[in-house]
Amino acid sequence: IGSRRNVVYDGEEKFRGDIVYGYANELTGLNFKGKRVIVVGAGAFAYENLRTAIEHGAQHVTILGRRAGTTCPKWIDMIAFLRPMDKFYNTGKVGDMISFQYWQDCYADAGLPFPAC
Repeated sequence: IGSRRNVVYDGEEKFRGDIVYGYANELTGLNFKGKRVIVVGAGAFAYENLRTAIEHGAQHVTILGRRAGTTCPKWIDMIAFLRPMDKFYNTGKVGDMISFQYWQDCYADAGLPFPAC
């Protein structure tokens, strides 16, 4: 996994919320209920931390990443595991279309071209 990368942002001392790195169980014990959360980064741990925040009641979670190609990489897959499934492990087609629309909206909101997939 490698060493933790500590980053200090200008004005960080003015921030009134919790600042944690989401690494080595730093999220354990945080109260997410009803809060707005920002996750800096777009790697695997960032999306795990997004999921943790949602599972623990966050009102809203924003991922802040720097690469255009990862505007909406894995949350669609994660949502599929959270949605109800029938006995054949299928999710409803209406929900699939809603998820796909949100995926497209992520690209449009970021002003990025849609991938050719």
